[in-house]
Amino acid sequence: MFMDLMNRVFSPYVYSKTNEEHEKHLRLVLQLLRDNQLYVKLSQCEFWLENIAFLSHVVSKEGVFVDLSKIEAVSKWKPPKNVVKVRSFLGLTGYYRRFVNDFSKIAKPLTGLLRKDNIFKWDESCETSFLTLKERLTTTHV
Repeated sequence: MFMDLMNRVFSPYVYSKTNEEHEKHLRLVLQLLRDNQLYVKLSQCEFWLENIAFLSHVVSKEGVFVDLSKIEAVSKWKPPKNVVKVRSFLGLTGYYRRFVNDFSKIAKPLTGLLRKDNIFKWDESCETSFLTLKERLTTTHV
């Protein structure tokens, strides 16, 4: 409910095209907060940022990027040795699927390992899928 309120109250002021417009929007947002008896802790506020980390993404004027800390985690990931590890890897990479063209096609050998009727067998197609996903996620930008 809180996010719905914030979206309704602040939606006209989310994006600014210029610094002047941003300053105007900022003043309006702070006034809206005051008018609606909503308060912010200024020590937790940051203004005039070029980019911001939000929900494991980095948002900037160039677009939305994968968070570098998550890229590092993916690049260090060892090949999974069991179904639980495959599920964990697919969970992390699946969160960023929009950054990888044909994600589901690439991940198909790995998702096949998750079927209950399958015996876990890490083969060349799984290795290729794993390495391709790691490579795509660690080299993609937007």
